Amino acid sequence: MSSTDHNVDADGRLDELLGVLDHEYRRRILLALADSGDRTPPVRPSMADGDEPDVLELELRHVHFPKLEAAGLVEWDRERDALSRGPRFDEVEPVLDALEAAKSESSSARN
Repeated sequence: MSSTDHNVDADGRLDELLGVLDHEYRRRILLALADSGDRTPPVRPSMADGDEPDVLELELRHVHFPKLEAAGLVEWDRERDALSRGPRFDEVEPVLDALEAAKSESSSARN
């Protein structure tokens, strides 16, 4: 594989990660997993402010959980309704750390 091929692969993976992170709910889910270690309790509608619980539940089950699972970032146990870190979770942790650091810097700059 040439270095150009490697860069294209890396750029493609970065684009995929950024696509997964483009929704607040998916970021919250990943941050909850990062904070809780390997396992996190089922994500419930209480994670959203002002959204209809039934609508959010449908979105989580039919959009957000499958997208995170397809990217390899989570493993979703549908029977137990539980998420755990997926095989590629370590690829997104540095991005999550950077997002949290930027959020902290932004908050402290406002004060």
